[in-house]
Amino acid sequence: MFWYNRITKLKKTGAPPEQIGRAQAALKEFRKEALIRKQQVKEKKLSAAQFISWMIGQEAVVEGICKDKMSGQL
Repeated sequence: MFWYNRITKLKKTGAPPEQIGRAQAALKEFRKEALIRKQQVKEKKLSAAQFISWMIGQEAVVEGICKDKMSGQL
């Protein structure tokens, strides 16, 4: 939801299409990686704590993409 909300905010604030596209592409990659890591948790190859830590770390990715447009509004 975090990613979705950030992308929606970009759209509502009139961000350039290139920036929205970068955010959407990053979300797509995040989803792919999350599915792989979720499977690793199920197979006990990755702990739940490691998975959660990775997910929290990914917030910086979308924040970095959104920062240019949203920094003046935060």
